[in-house]
Amino acid sequence: MESLGFIDKPAQASTWATSSTMVKESPREPAPPEQSDRFFEDWSSAEVGKKLHTRNIRWGVILITILTISLLGFAGYWIYQQPARNAAAAAENLSVSANALRPDVAALLSLDLTTDFEAVVALLPATEQNARDLFNTSGTLPSSMGSDRLLAADAAGEVLEAARSLNDAYSYRAAVIPILALPNLETDPALIELEEAAQTFSTWQAKFVNTSDSLPTGTMGAVGESLLEFAPTLADTQRTYLDALRENDPATAALVVSGLTETLGSFEALLESTMTQVAAEAREQLEAADFGLSQLLR
Repeated sequence: MESLGFIDKPAQASTWATSSTMVKESPREPAPPEQSDRFFEDWSSAEVGKKLHTRNIRWGVILITILTISLLGFAGYWIYQQPARNAAAAAENLSVSANALRPDVAALLSLDLTTDFEAVVALLPATEQNARDLFNTSGTLPSSMGSDRLLAADAAGEVLEAARSLNDAYSYRAAVIPILALPNLETDPALIELEEAAQTFSTWQAKFVNTSDSLPTGTMGAVGESLLEFAPTLADTQRTYLDALRENDPATAALVVSGLTETLGSFEALLESTMTQVAAEAREQLEAADFGLSQLLR
């Protein structure tokens, strides 16, 4: 209890006291005025060593930072220039494709599309391929080249449509021309056996009917309709022709053959007129394509 400051009996408590005589702070003597004023008179800067300059600088970090900034700047500039580069490359490809197609178009326009079948057919595969290349190239052009993209797509489309219609018409014509050629039907019963005459007529008739049935309906529609209407009448025509031979009636047999020749001739005339119309439309398309190509290459 005494250690905690409590006492049971009133008495004089002892306390710690520090005599002022025991701890006495000595007064600080001020420096002489002349010494205080001259404290910095003899001070001069000392040369700092090279190690002190460099020991706290991380050159690796600085170099990496500079390199990173440079790379970011280069990447930003590259991205900024990329649309222009793409546009220039697309324009170059467009020029190459247009220059490849234009001679083909000029060659086709120099021909008679109605009669120069072999020459036209020989040119069409390369022409179609070059037109497809131009069309595909037009799809790569940026929006800033919208007018050139439209010109290229239209020119390629015109060429492809002309080539398609010519190919279809030529194929159609090649299939129809043989069946319009009447075989040598003898009209003098004395010069041919009945069985031989029947075989000759039947072979041609079967070819005519099969070809007429297999012709595409979207090409030269008027010709196809005429052939399909005529095909069922051939059975009666054959019967009349064979009866005339059997009855030794060369006049009637000749009349049947003459009628067939006239009808087939009218079909051929219709075929040729239709071919002329297809060729004229194809020429207009090729001329439009040639004008579009000239605008692209101006």
